[in-house]
Amino acid sequence: MTDVSIIIPVKNGERYLKQVLSSIFLQITDLNYEVIVIDSGSSDRSLEIISGFPVRLIKIAPRDFGHGKTRNYGASFAKGKIIVFITQDAVPKGRYWLSNLIKTYSMDEKLAGVYCRQIPRPFENPVSVEGIRNWIAGKDEFKITEISSEAEYNRLSSLEKRLLINFDNVASSMKKSVWEQFRLPEATFAADHQWAKNVLLNGYKIAFQPESTVVHSHDRNAAYEFKRRFIDHKINYQ
Repeated sequence: MTDVSIIIPVKNGERYLKQVLSSIFLQITDLNYEVIVIDSGSSDRSLEIISGFPVRLIKIAPRDFGHGKTRNYGASFAKGKIIVFITQDAVPKGRYWLSNLIKTYSMDEKLAGVYCRQIPRPFENPVSVEGIRNWIAGKDEFKITEISSEAEYNRLSSLEKRLLINFDNVASSMKKSVWEQFRLPEATFAADHQWAKNVLLNGYKIAFQPESTVVHSHDRNAAYEFKRRFIDHKINYQ
């Protein structure tokens, strides 16, 4: 029986993909897990790298890719009770990343999803480093969030709402039984946040587990970070 299904959307991910897959298959755990890779038209060495690991490869056309859509498609093949989403450039840190992530579900039966801590790569540019360290997924404090009622949620400030619904599909997980009720929205941005808001408003809880960490950052300048934050605010601070 499969306990966990790990789903990785890939397109031209050769830079970090071997590290990601190697780390996943070096995990120390009693869990039975499968890895599903969904490639959307890679033209680099990604397919060659993938062929070196015991994964299930599913190919889709580039035009069919969508952040929520593709993850939902991958989840439809999942055999595990827990679905894990991780990006092609998020490298699990240590050999207990998976077990630390999944054990969180035993803490509260109402948990719908658990997401990982992110730490920047060594020698990343200062803008990216500070952006990660100061953001929710860069913290080192375990947290469970819930919404007691929609009325309570509506009384919160825009910032409080945004912080409450945080969830990050760079490295995250969700119960398949919950995913079957609440699929990821087919949104161009923030599908993970919108999913979290939906499940929280329906009585579930979300956990942030810093003991499950991935190394993930991008070499982006201040202008890009400003634009990304602006879009995030526009969509989520409502």
